[in-house]
Amino acid sequence: MKIAIFSDIHEDYPRLAEASKLAEKKKCDQCFCLGDITGYSAPYYTHFETRDANSCVELVKSKCAYSVSGNHDLFALRKIPEFKAGFDYPETWYSLDFSVRQKLSQGLLWLYEDEELSPLLDQTSKKYLNDLPEYQIATLNDQDFLLSHFILPDISGSQRSFPIDSDDYVQHFEFMEENNCMIAFCGHAHPEGALIATSRKVKTLIFGVHSLKERPQIIIAPPIASSRRTNGFMIFDIGEMTIEVIPLSGARGK
Repeated sequence: MKIAIFSDIHEDYPRLAEASKLAEKKKCDQCFCLGDITGYSAPYYTHFETRDANSCVELVKSKCAYSVSGNHDLFALRKIPEFKAGFDYPETWYSLDFSVRQKLSQGLLWLYEDEELSPLLDQTSKKYLNDLPEYQIATLNDQDFLLSHFILPDISGSQRSFPIDSDDYVQHFEFMEENNCMIAFCGHAHPEGALIATSRKVKTLIFGVHSLKERPQIIIAPPIASSRRTNGFMIFDIGEMTIEVIPLSGARGK
């Protein structure tokens, strides 16, 4: 069984459509989406003329057997994360002035309005995004896999911090163990290629095919969206226990 894994789409419909067609060509049986379907941040992305959040939501809805919410999806709905990672969000968080939220967050959180354009979501898209959980357990071939946008304690990626070494993944490994999962997939970090974390180390997977030898492990997918970083998606072959990391046409240098 082959699973196409999409993450960090950020309204880049042409790249998402390209990834979907490649997944079909490679005979993938299912697709997963790891969040951030929305979220066009003007300083980072290059697809302003073709961005289309509603078309991205519709394609994910039609193609992906499992999907989760990312931090930009939550912001598009003005929705407070379920996993708050220790930050005490006031109930009135999104009605507060930007400057007030900036002061309260003390640089800990993404605040978005200073650089993000509205996704212009229709009601159908809003409902789909609102119904997405922050994590899911996918059961395939009698194995359970943990899917989320990022890692515990910040499973939605709403905070500005990123893991540095294997110690930063401990809580997520514990959560995997609680849910009987030996492999977890997430996104958010926008690696050029993919990242794989074990209890001992974190390493980069360049574009190509890689064998998944160690257990447990956390695999961080590349972004679909075109930007200053190389973009792409992954195909997980459960039978062969391999990950293929595939660049897309918006990839830097292509």
